[in-house]
Amino acid sequence: MPKSKFSFYAQVFLIALIVTIAAYFLFHKLNGMQGMASAPGMNAQNYAMQNSGTAIPGTAQNVAFDRVMQTRVLRCAYTNWAPMLSRDPNTGAMSGIWYDYMNELARSLDMRVEWTQELNNASYPGDMNSGQYDAECTGGWQTAQAGKSVEYTVPMFYFPVVAVVREGDCRFDQSLTYINDPMVRVVAVDGGLSQNILRRNYANAYMVNLPPSADETGQQLSAVESGQADVAFLNLSVAHEYMSKNPGKFKVISHTPAQVIPANISVAGGEFRLTNMLNTASQNLANSGYMTALLDKYDPNSQAFYRVTRPYQTPDTTKKPLTN
Repeated sequence: MPKSKFSFYAQVFLIALIVTIAAYFLFHKLNGMQGMASAPGMNAQNYAMQNSGTAIPGTAQNVAFDRVMQTRVLRCAYTNWAPMLSRDPNTGAMSGIWYDYMNELARSLDMRVEWTQELNNASYPGDMNSGQYDAECTGGWQTAQAGKSVEYTVPMFYFPVVAVVREGDCRFDQSLTYINDPMVRVVAVDGGLSQNILRRNYANAYMVNLPPSADETGQQLSAVESGQADVAFLNLSVAHEYMSKNPGKFKVISHTPAQVIPANISVAGGEFRLTNMLNTASQNLANSGYMTALLDKYDPNSQAFYRVTRPYQTPDTTKKPLTN
């Protein structure tokens, strides 16, 4: 019992103050959760997880970046399409512009590349987002649909996509617009860039559809050679490589490219720190002159790979220096 009437009222006042403060914070906490629950894309569970420091499902946690930094290994998926990258089926030895580039990029980061698996177009980008590998490292064809699920680095260079037909087929020599005809059959891989080009620019042409797992080069050109299709859209460097091994069977329609594609690396959606690290290393290689030398090695005539314009201008040495 309180020793005096004053101490009794003091205790009552103190208890009332504590209850009032607790009620105030509880009210605003509950009110905030209700407000967040009514907001688009946010519910009470997500709000509670966000405020408790627990990861919200589907948001970026830089899992691949943390793993790469810990192991010093970048696990790459690749596409076997010379001269971009080729793998000898007997020895397993690899070569090509992307093989050279990725290994040099990794060395600049004091890391190494592990060529983990060949890219499965049917399950990309799901395989990457589930952690089977850290990056797609052979300049896969960037599409708007894939961009909803992955992050792309800045382009190291660009490559033209061209129309390839059978040798002797002159129907499209004057203009690619003649492809846009129901009597013309164009082969395309389901969900691939060739299908996007066809639907956007040549919607009237008949589409010969291949499954997502199809070989982008071999199966498309086999369809053209057999007469199943009339036209295939391919990376110019890859088309030339294939044609050099199959002389007299195909020709490239020499017009403006059907599309120009950035050659870059893709990583899992939300892996912003990994993307930034790769961008920084890539920019350093470009500034050092390595990228120019590499492209000149594989494309000395500057036709198959389009160079990226420098973001700066060197001084005009013919001008007189500024004087006071």
